[in-house]
Amino acid sequence: MPSDDESPRNKVQSVIERRGLDGLEAELERRWEGDGFEEHSTRDLADAFNRTVLRDALNTVGEIPLDGEVENLHRLLTDDEVRSGNEMQARDRLAQHGLDADAVTSDFVSHQTMYRYLRDHRGVDTAPEATSTAELIERTRQSLLRLNSRTQSVVTQNVERLGGREGFTVGDFDIYVSVQLSCPDCGTTREVTQLLDQGGCGCQDDSTATRDAS
Repeated sequence: MPSDDESPRNKVQSVIERRGLDGLEAELERRWEGDGFEEHSTRDLADAFNRTVLRDALNTVGEIPLDGEVENLHRLLTDDEVRSGNEMQARDRLAQHGLDADAVTSDFVSHQTMYRYLRDHRGVDTAPEATSTAELIERTRQSLLRLNSRTQSVVTQNVERLGGREGFTVGDFDIYVSVQLSCPDCGTTREVTQLLDQGGCGCQDDSTATRDAS
């Protein structure tokens, strides 16, 4: 279960620094404010943070989690309604990877800790002034660049680890991260950065003009 032995103001920060989770601080802040992301509650952010910690722990021992594995392990380790036998299976699963479940979960945080971190340590204003469209577009662009960089780093790290395993071979490689948005109205697919540059999807302007003309 989440442990708050450290100072609530600093625990999130200390875990991020110790685990080298670069960029996560700003992302948590933006997700709470709904800046370039869907707005998240501090409970959602705490759960997402704890899953990131769990994934990072697995990555550090060279394990690449299967789809949904991190989410399921997190649920088994933290949900009060989970049977003790199932929780023990999750702990045994981590032990098979050479991980101490208590050591991993000691880095988990509660939603109260996340709230105090964002409010007191990061100084996030829970009622921010209105942000202009241009500012929000630029923040979204910078957020996307940071997330792409993080994705490239994680994929590169794990492929390189696989390259040292028997039964898996890989030569020199490059990682390309592309986030695209498809418009169901006009059927056009664009890079998100292109959509930001042109101020959205042009078909919406066309449809508005058609309605105005009629």
